[in-house]
Amino acid sequence: MKKALKKQLKFYQKNNNFLCIEEPAILDKGIQNIDKQIDTLSNFYINKKTTLKIVKFVPASGAATRMFKDLILLREESISSNETKLFFDNILQFPFSNFIQRALKKIGAKREDLQNPLIANQLIEQILKNFNYTILPKGLIPFHKYNNEIRTAFQEHFIEGVQYCQNKGNIIPLHFTVGEKHQALFRLSLRSFISNYEQLYNCSFHVSFSVQDPDTHSIAVNLDNTPFLDKKGNIVLRPAGHGALIKNLNHLDADIIFIKNIDNVTVDSKKENTFKYKKALAGLLLQIQEKIFSFLKNLDQNILKIDDALLFLQNDLNIILPKDFKHLSEAEKKSFIKQKLNRPTRVCGMVKNEGQAGGGPFWVKNQDTNEITLQIVESAQINFKDIQQKEIFESSTHFNPVDIVCGVKDYKGIKFDLEQFVDPDTYFIAEKTHEGKPIKALELPGLWNGAMSNWNTLFIEVPLNTFSPVKTVLDLLKPAHQGE
Repeated sequence: MKKALKKQLKFYQKNNNFLCIEEPAILDKGIQNIDKQIDTLSNFYINKKTTLKIVKFVPASGAATRMFKDLILLREESISSNETKLFFDNILQFPFSNFIQRALKKIGAKREDLQNPLIANQLIEQILKNFNYTILPKGLIPFHKYNNEIRTAFQEHFIEGVQYCQNKGNIIPLHFTVGEKHQALFRLSLRSFISNYEQLYNCSFHVSFSVQDPDTHSIAVNLDNTPFLDKKGNIVLRPAGHGALIKNLNHLDADIIFIKNIDNVTVDSKKENTFKYKKALAGLLLQIQEKIFSFLKNLDQNILKIDDALLFLQNDLNIILPKDFKHLSEAEKKSFIKQKLNRPTRVCGMVKNEGQAGGGPFWVKNQDTNEITLQIVESAQINFKDIQQKEIFESSTHFNPVDIVCGVKDYKGIKFDLEQFVDPDTYFIAEKTHEGKPIKALELPGLWNGAMSNWNTLFIEVPLNTFSPVKTVLDLLKPAHQGE
C-alpha cells in the first residue's frame, strides 16, 4: 500500500494528465447506425445465448443525497428555486405520493397549504426523514408507481434482466457493486421481493454484490500536493472513482457482461426499445467476436490471410494502422494483428448529445505512441484552457449513456485479465472538500474510460429513449418514469 501511495503522490506532482482528442466520433466515422439490422442482430443473440454465460453488471454505489439536493437546500438555507416550485406543483405525481399524502395528514395540512413556507418545510422534513437520504443508496429510492407495486431502481434491473440476461435453465445472474455501508440494505430489499419475482417470471435470480476494493482508494492531498491530514492527524484515503470497479468486473466469470448504471431505468411501458437494442448490441458483439476468433485461429494454424485481417481491423474495429506498417516484416505484421485482435471487446451504445453533462465518444491520440484510437472521454480528462481541445470536445454529436456489452474471454475460451488492458496514465485529479477544507482527489482511469482503453471498441447509435437517468428527484416527473 505504501508503494501505491508514493506512486499516487507522484501523479499529483505531475498534475492532470490530459488526453489529446483529435476529433469527435460521428456517424459513419467511429459510430455505426444498426437500425436496419436490429432484428437480425437480436435474433443472432437470442439463438446463441443459450450456450453462453451472461451477467448484468450494475454500478450501484451512488447515494441518494444528490437526488434531494434542492430539497435539502430549501430545508437548511430556506433557498427556494424553480426546482422546488416544480416539486411542490407536481407533488402527487411522484412514486412516493402515498407517503406524501400520509405525511400531509400527519402535519395536519392539505396540498394547497404547501404555499406556506413553514408547512412546505415540515413536509420536506418528513420526506427526508423517511428516505433517510444520508444513509439510503439511490438504488433503493422509489422510482416507479404501478397499479400493484412501487418499484425501486434496484427492482427495475431484475425486470430488465428477465428480458435479455436469461441463461440456460432460466437463470438470471445480476451483479451489483454497492457501497460497503449499503450492502445490508440491498440484501434486506432483495429478500422482500425476490421470491415473488422468481415465481412471477418463472426464473431463478442469481444475485451477487461486491464493494470497491479498499486497496484501490487514493490518498487526498492539500492544494500544494502534500498529504492532507484530518483533524486527528491521519492521512485521508478516498474511493478512487468508478475506475476501481475494473477489479470487480475482472472477478466475474462470464462470456458476456452487460453494464448499465443503477439509475438508468424506465417504467415497463417504455422498456421495449431498451430490450431491443440491448439484444442487438449483444448480437453485434457476438458476430464481431466470431470473426476475431476465426482470424486468431487461422493465425495459430499459419493460414491467416494478412490482407483480409487488416481490412477487418480497419473497417470493423476502427483500428488505424501505424504509418510505418507497410515497412514491417510479415512476422511483425502478424504480431501486430494478434495484439489488436486478442483482447477484450466492447460494444457501446451512444445517444445523440442534447447537452447532457458527461462523457462522449472521441478519436484520441496517444501522446507517447501517436496511435489514434476510439475512446470514451470525460470532461475532466480535457484541458479546457486549450481552446482547440475545448472546441473539439464541445462539438461532440453523441453522449455516453453507459450502455455497454462486453466480451471478456479469448478465442480459446480463457478469461482475459482485464487489469492488463488499463491505461494507468489516464487518471485525473479533481478538487473536493473534506471537513470543510479544499483538497485534491485522485481518480483512477474511469471504468469505461481509461480502464477499458486497450479494448476493441465499437460505438453504436441507440435511441435517446433508452437513456433515462435519474439525477435529481425531479427527473422522476419525466415521461420515462411516469404513465403506468
